Amino acid sequence: MNPLFEEDLKPARIAALRFVAVIAAVVMLPLIILSAMSPPPISMARMERIFQNDKEILEPIVNSFQESGYALIAINTDRKSGFIYAATTHGQIGGDVPIDPEISSKIDTLFDKKRYTGITKRDNTIYFQRWAVMENERGIAYTSDGSIPDIEYLTKYAPLSEEHWFYYEADYNQYKRHIGNE
Repeated sequence: MNPLFEEDLKPARIAALRFVAVIAAVVMLPLIILSAMSPPPISMARMERIFQNDKEILEPIVNSFQESGYALIAINTDRKSGFIYAATTHGQIGGDVPIDPEISSKIDTLFDKKRYTGITKRDNTIYFQRWAVMENERGIAYTSDGSIPDIEYLTKYAPLSEEHWFYYEADYNQYKRHIGNE
């Protein structure tokens, strides 16, 4: 090969390599960011360990919510500390209700230190959302009578090591596909 011709190819090769590197970065960077923002789902075995570590915090919250008289309670990460959103019946427009400071402190601990993302009470089910991405969630549920947890879009549940406590998965898309096939 002519050495002069080879010298002419070097800038073209460098430009091609730069182009490939830029394209790879443009494709890979969003994937890396998304994977960092979306932690992997929590398995049932890991959720059991989380439950064992957190049950001293969860149990007083469950007791308080059961005694509250509210049919619906909802708390999420943008909550006001010291308050819960509650309604006495389904379909009623609820509102922020102050709660016992000790229970409020336990709720703050779950959200701020234990990385829970939601707590909901629906009739006899109280569930603690521990992992959520898009329309999927996993967590720990308690039912006062040991029945199937009443969780919207419930797709999987299994008992944990203590009576009335469950691991749960809820997936909107999987639930809708299943309902559509019936």
